[in-house]
Amino acid sequence: MNRTMVVVACTVIAAVLFSCAPPQPDVAAIRASIEDYNEVLAEAMMKNDTETIMSYYAEGAISMPSNGPLLRGKEEIKKYSDRMHEMGMKITAAKFITVEVNAAGDLAYEIGTYEMSFEMGKMGSGDDNGKYMSVWKKQADGSWKVYAEIWNSNKEMPMQ
Repeated sequence: MNRTMVVVACTVIAAVLFSCAPPQPDVAAIRASIEDYNEVLAEAMMKNDTETIMSYYAEGAISMPSNGPLLRGKEEIKKYSDRMHEMGMKITAAKFITVEVNAAGDLAYEIGTYEMSFEMGKMGSGDDNGKYMSVWKKQADGSWKVYAEIWNSNKEMPMQ
């Protein structure tokens, strides 16, 4: 009788503990959402649609652009983007390729590569390719927004 009670008690305790574990995020769904965003981002970049681009950043987002300062908050990120456009930068083609996505709780990360072409006013046109990492944060409405990002070019800097 004692042994039966111990088994029942252990089973109940195990059931309670396992039922308290947070649900695992659906990484495939998160990846699909990120890949959809990347398509929207590429189109918005080519149209210079800053409003659409900014709508995908979480409040308090951090951006670490290649060869640039750490940008904290949507306002600083927008100012940086506006400054690039004022200097004559126009994205003419953009492609983002998601290489890896994983998630735990309300955070997900994405590792990817990019390719883009641009015009830079008097400096002419050019292209770039590189890699990036984004941290995505789940919002109260269930959507995912960029919380932190960093990117850099694969092209070597001129050394003289």
